[in-house]
Amino acid sequence: MDGGPQDTDPVLEDWLTETWGCIGGERSTSSPLHALVRCIAIADHSMRNAGDLDMAEDMGEGFIQVAFEAARRLGLPLSAAAFGATREELQVSWFGVFDAVVAEVRRAWTSTSPDMVG
Repeated sequence: MDGGPQDTDPVLEDWLTETWGCIGGERSTSSPLHALVRCIAIADHSMRNAGDLDMAEDMGEGFIQVAFEAARRLGLPLSAAAFGATREELQVSWFGVFDAVVAEVRRAWTSTSPDMVG
């Protein structure tokens, strides 16, 4: 993958959009999984629309740290590694890590009991 939006899996993009819609894009979330989905969605929205993470920071101040902490609590190593990087590293690598991160979160979502995901 060369790291462009055209290289990401549309099925994973659709899942992320649908799931974010289901939790309402809420700012205060009731679970680390909701928080992580929200942070991934705003990062992706920002990267696809602006080409950087500036918009994401406006939508969710501190979203990188929130995502990192949520991924760590959930035991999601790919997500923790992505959001544990610097903002600049995350921005440069976003489209290269997107599929793996969303697939990891999707597996966690589908393996979590319904009362834990909303």
